[in-house]
Amino acid sequence: MSFPEIFKIRYAAKLFVSHLLAVLLVSGSVGTFFYYRAMDNLMRSLQSRLQNSAAILSQSIDANGLPSSRLKIFISLPTLAIWKFFAECVDQILT
Repeated sequence: MSFPEIFKIRYAAKLFVSHLLAVLLVSGSVGTFFYYRAMDNLMRSLQSRLQNSAAILSQSIDANGLPSSRLKIFISLPTLAIWKFFAECVDQILT
């Protein structure tokens, strides 16, 4: 039983293809690692900036002045709505 001619590849070509695949695999893994590390650092930076901004704004907000019904709605809202609510509160404070 012999292999068809298409499967008879020279040893140098097999070696080249195997090394090329190894390089692609390693570079993809390294690239993925750096991408996720960069995303993690970016998210931590944004979270820190948001916490600092919230701390600064919290000093100027009087909790007794906010209606309690709005706070109950705020707790149950999805994230996008929370940002809109936050923007409305900031607009009210600034105007």
